[in-house]
Amino acid sequence: MPGNNSLPVTESLRDMRVRLAVEKSIHDNPGDESVQIDAIATARCYLRGCGRAVDIVNSYVNGTIDVRQTVRRIAEPIEYAYTTADGGRRFVSEELCARSQRSYHKPEMALELWGPEEDLNELQARVTDPDDAPTVEGELWDLYYTILHAARKTPWRDEGAQQKLVDLVVAFKTRPDPEFPSNMTTALKKNWIYEWGRLWSNAIMLGPSARESWNDQPGCGAGWYPPEVSAWANVNAFVARLTAQGVHDFHLYSLWALESALDVKIDIHPHSRTPASSEAVKAECLFEVARIWIRLAGQSIFQGLSSGTDSNEKSKWHKWQQRFEEEAAKGQYSPTVTAVAEECAELMSQISEQTQQSQLNSI
Repeated sequence: MPGNNSLPVTESLRDMRVRLAVEKSIHDNPGDESVQIDAIATARCYLRGCGRAVDIVNSYVNGTIDVRQTVRRIAEPIEYAYTTADGGRRFVSEELCARSQRSYHKPEMALELWGPEEDLNELQARVTDPDDAPTVEGELWDLYYTILHAARKTPWRDEGAQQKLVDLVVAFKTRPDPEFPSNMTTALKKNWIYEWGRLWSNAIMLGPSARESWNDQPGCGAGWYPPEVSAWANVNAFVARLTAQGVHDFHLYSLWALESALDVKIDIHPHSRTPASSEAVKAECLFEVARIWIRLAGQSIFQGLSSGTDSNEKSKWHKWQQRFEEEAAKGQYSPTVTAVAEECAELMSQISEQTQQSQLNSI
């Protein structure tokens, strides 16, 4: 009996409304891809920030305020929430969480994992802020979603504009870390905001924010219209720059990009959420993103793969170079893909040769 893939594809009412909204966004804003991306983000409900950080970061991008003003205006309320445990509310919520967890362990283990049971009345007395006041976690999600969305709208070839966003992340990471809340409880230490490291130097929540934003890529939360493909290329370029400059490690994202272009068969799934119009369109997007990673962070990728102990990891660079060479020779998708494959193969060869020469010179 025929399977689901043999059935005709019928566009749902919701998908049709979104598609029409996206097409209207493009039609109504000709020649302004940044505005198109913003409008598409609204139509597709991208994760993009919606709080006070949006206007501040936009002012920084537009040159209205400098990086020091930007960081200070965003950071100070976050630091207040961090050092006070959300105005004391987090002490209470984490203790309630701990109480639900202690019952699953023997007393000795419960004490080790979650600490002694705290006096809820005493914790409640620490609360100074209303329930709807901003939280440090919510503010951090909003901050990094805002920066990542700004990167989506910044052409990846505009090195100065993209570097300005990199500099903003650097400014946050080099800001002095605030102290932990006083009277810290064991339960509060388990909260990932405090457990994962220091507020600024570890850039807690940048990684999770990027990972969630990666769901808004063509074929998943985004489609394959040119502005959406550009947005995907732009944000990849931004995190590639963060990786190459040692600001934050998104090495894994480079592997995803190269594997998607070279290790996974490029075909069209008509029943997927947002299928590409053709294999060529999909291939051009995937190869462009792979090229961005090789161009902007190729040396970092090569070193990361070469420094490991896993033989499979070490062989990936050479294997991917061969795959680019094969695609350049086949020319099976489009002239654009063929040209990108040729460029990537050459870049990878140059990077490996330069590294080998550098190693010989250091002996």
